Amino acid sequence: MIIKIIRNLLLHLYNSYKRKGFLNFLSEINFIIKNRISLLLHRKLNTLPVFYNIGISSVCNLHCKFCNQASYKQKGFTALEKIQKISNQIPKFSDITIVDLGESFLHKDIDMILQIFKKRQNRITLFTNGSFLPSNLEGILSSCNKLVISIDSVDEEKVKFLRRNSSLKQMKKVLIKISQVKREKKIRNCELVFNITISLYNYYEIKNILYFLKEVGFERAVFNLIEDWDFKGKEREKVFQKKDEIVAILQKSVQYCRENDLIISNFFDCNEANKLFKKKEHYSQCRWVEDCLVINWKGDLVPCCLRRDYRIFSLGNVYKSSLQTVLSSPKVEHFKKTKQQQFICKNCNWYF
Repeated sequence: MIIKIIRNLLLHLYNSYKRKGFLNFLSEINFIIKNRISLLLHRKLNTLPVFYNIGISSVCNLHCKFCNQASYKQKGFTALEKIQKISNQIPKFSDITIVDLGESFLHKDIDMILQIFKKRQNRITLFTNGSFLPSNLEGILSSCNKLVISIDSVDEEKVKFLRRNSSLKQMKKVLIKISQVKREKKIRNCELVFNITISLYNYYEIKNILYFLKEVGFERAVFNLIEDWDFKGKEREKVFQKKDEIVAILQKSVQYCRENDLIISNFFDCNEANKLFKKKEHYSQCRWVEDCLVINWKGDLVPCCLRRDYRIFSLGNVYKSSLQTVLSSPKVEHFKKTKQQQFICKNCNWYF
């Protein structure tokens, strides 16, 4: 296990040096050291975590088939002063992922929000659906360490089915423009990533999606399995029935990435392509509430990215009090003790 971790870390640093240059390579090493030390101290001393999912919008321009965003009645954007408040409570050198059930690019202050976190020396990952361009694209790319585009298909009709109001043709224009601006402005710190959710609708398209990734100038692909947002969901169970076929496709996809100088997260050799399908009991080892906090656009602390419904899972509101107050509340302590009965982890891709 230790050898595997060291190997993956060295590979990550090699890719960083190769793609981003020597100065960014040193910056990456500096961040990793400080981040890991912070994580170790947090676990030993019970200080604030260093991983955060921050929501800034619950408003979206798409209506995706697997998203329950439409069921939320309260929708809006997080005010800039609230972002400033939470940023001052988060430790420096933390990992910040900006994602919620809304579209981040719709927030009128998106570039200012990124600047707030950047000044705190945080590493920033920004999720978007890639359907349109923001006004200050260069500034956004300069502030992010990763820009992640969620993509499910490269078939026009299927895109319209899975993501109502979306257009593959329009998305392609947007993605090419993003990679073009990054290249022309020589922005090396931002990695362009595809987030691919494997479902029964697209598993046979995986290699075509990677062809598309290379065509539009993106660099990395991250794979996840479809999530059952509803406790009674069966989508993930159906995907497991296709395990052997999907693993075979993933193995070929890994080989394609190697041959075309692309990075594919979670898979460092072909024999590991089946790791997505390892079934484990996650209840005893899940550390989301301890290590990786999810705060939605309203300020509700929720258990993890799979259970964002503040109407059911809110553990407290960090904007009405403070992050430290919420984390030390009886409600959070009760959740930590009883999460096995909450069935939170049955869909998790995070811990293997």
